[in-house]
Amino acid sequence: MERSLLSPALWRWWLWLLCQPGLAFWGSQLSRNCHNGSYQISVLMMNNSAFPESLDNLKDAVNAGLDVVRVRLLEAGIQAKVNASFMYSDGLIHNSGDCRSSTCEGLDLLREITRRNQMGCVLMGPSCTYATFQMYLDTELSYPMLSAGSFGLSCDYKETLTRLMVPARKLLYFLVDFWKARDLPFKTFSWNSSYVYKDTSDYAEDCFWYLNALEAGVSYFSQVLSFKETLRRQDQFRDFLTDRHRKSNVIVTCGTPDHISKLVGDQAVDENTVIILVDLFNDHYFEDNATAPDYMTNVLVLTLLPRDSVLNISFSRGLLPEKKDFALAYLDGTLLFGHLLQIFLQRGQAPDSSSFPLAFRNLTFPGYRGPVTLDDWGDIDNTMALLYTSVDTRKYKLLLTYDTHLNRTHAEDASPSFLWKNHRLPNDVPGLGGSWRPRPAEVSLPCRGPRDPTMTSWPLRCPWRHSLQWHPVACCGVRRLLWCPWLLWCLWLLWCPWLLRCLWLLQCL
Repeated sequence: MERSLLSPALWRWWLWLLCQPGLAFWGSQLSRNCHNGSYQISVLMMNNSAFPESLDNLKDAVNAGLDVVRVRLLEAGIQAKVNASFMYSDGLIHNSGDCRSSTCEGLDLLREITRRNQMGCVLMGPSCTYATFQMYLDTELSYPMLSAGSFGLSCDYKETLTRLMVPARKLLYFLVDFWKARDLPFKTFSWNSSYVYKDTSDYAEDCFWYLNALEAGVSYFSQVLSFKETLRRQDQFRDFLTDRHRKSNVIVTCGTPDHISKLVGDQAVDENTVIILVDLFNDHYFEDNATAPDYMTNVLVLTLLPRDSVLNISFSRGLLPEKKDFALAYLDGTLLFGHLLQIFLQRGQAPDSSSFPLAFRNLTFPGYRGPVTLDDWGDIDNTMALLYTSVDTRKYKLLLTYDTHLNRTHAEDASPSFLWKNHRLPNDVPGLGGSWRPRPAEVSLPCRGPRDPTMTSWPLRCPWRHSLQWHPVACCGVRRLLWCPWLLWCLWLLWCPWLLRCLWLLQCL
């Protein structure tokens, strides 16, 4: 087995030395290409990016956006020269092609931009979370940076960072709201548990950070659940599909239908199993000829609701459909720069002022596919769509939509024709069934199940749990937990031992 020549401590020290740009005077460079009628956007063309998209396609996207910006400025009566400078990595060190070696690449390119005095009004920065985080960690960025990526939680709440693809934070908001929902036609009770599947596969950059956020114990999703466990092997996933003693019926993962095919295979799946597949940047499900295979029957797919182009731009004709969102984020970033440049020039304000970097948030601007909204922290808002497989047509059908700007869920199908019984999603706790069943009238305590006529007394544990392993969620929360008979006897013992003795004597008589 190969071993590193440097100890972990020495490796981190060497990496820290490589990433020190020594660019304390970057703020003064901003005025060189952002004043007197000449305004420039600086684009980092990195070998390592969130998606394996051609750099030529990204350059075409930026140039196509600049063409639109120039037309809009002329229509507004503004005479200005707008262009872009593209900074390419030398490729000698940062040549892995993915985000694993991107930590210092962004800083190296910034050093080169400063050396050449090519810093513009806006920086179209890295898409890799590692690179973006390192840049904010080691430098004080006083100018706006746009990113088609930077999905990780470590890039949240940066004052000058604008993210043009859905960050992990937005995904967590949806999942929490969906888990809590209990007033939907197909979901009449909240969920409080979940499994997360994350193995050692070579995930795309978005999936890697989405799963990282779901796995993190300090994340919003983890904090609101009573139970959450991460599975890391395929055999664990397959055991979950049929395990009668599992602690949740729900599991979340990220990838494509091919990913589910490899995991499920020919394995039998319990009918109450719910698999949430996060596949945001994939329009395949909305194609007319898209048919759901059998292994997708138990799967709910979370993706983005597609929108048609409102601009006559043909640059995207050579892009693969699943990669188009990445290049379009570069185009929308360019349109955002032009939108704010026009606003500042119309107001007589200088784009190199201190207020310009803070303007790239809490606004809506005209993008390639229509209006694009950014929230208070500069993160893009979208409409998410949750799809299910129709057992009648084997097509993907829209179950609900979720507006990330308003955090509002809207049911799109009141009676979905999916696998689960009564057109409703199953309970997240095994043993509670797939729909709400009223309790017998003779039962007055909320934690008791139906009484077995062969029993002479109520059981001393919640009968809804068929295993001896205690699970608080099975007793429906703290209020029902307090009604469990065995706990009631303990409370009597602590607070009123003399009454307990009397009751015990009466029972013996």
